[in-house]
Amino acid sequence: MSDERVAHGSRAHPTSRGPTGWPPRRPRLRKAVLVVHVGASVGWLGVAVVMIVLGITLRYTQDPAVTRGGYLMMTVIDDVIVIPAGLLSLVTGIAGGLLSTWGVVRYQWVVAKLALVVLTMANGFFFLHGWTGQALAAAAGPAAASGGHGPDVARGLLIAGNLTAFALLAAATVLSIYKPWGRTRWGRRVAARRQRGRADRDQRADRQADRRAAWPSLSGREAR
Repeated sequence: MSDERVAHGSRAHPTSRGPTGWPPRRPRLRKAVLVVHVGASVGWLGVAVVMIVLGITLRYTQDPAVTRGGYLMMTVIDDVIVIPAGLLSLVTGIAGGLLSTWGVVRYQWVVAKLALVVLTMANGFFFLHGWTGQALAAAAGPAAASGGHGPDVARGLLIAGNLTAFALLAAATVLSIYKPWGRTRWGRRVAARRQRGRADRDQRADRQADRRAAWPSLSGREAR
């Protein structure tokens, strides 16, 4: 009886269930959060490409005015776009995981992607932001540059840091698409607990069905 009921349920909703077999929670909200997350992540990845191109171009540009303007543009992009996009991607990623059956710590690929995003943000906050300021100060002239690395070193570090950010974000994108590996230890415990709960519910339903099926035969015997 329980096998027939489970089989019928799986045929009735073949696409509405997530990786754990449970239907998604709040699908409209989850999709809205997913749209924002994808937009922020793609924008963040695109900005990393722009920063790499600008960094390489300005590294070998001889015109001081172009160099100052370019590094000023990179500073504005870092303050106005990179930091908000990173925070938005992180927050919506966690919210999307909580609203879906993937969770935040249930699957290894989700944990790895979260770690990559955090590393990218740390790279931007602790390294790229300072290196961008140093490159701008060096482009403004020796008098404006105080402390830190030399002009060539700062520009080289800025290129390397943006290449690192792009590599981390690209790896996170690959994980989002292919979703490799399996559940974490916590995810396996949660799945086992849910499976036991479903088995208990099926057994209770079977016992109730057996009792209901036995009532007509008992009533017939009493009538005879």
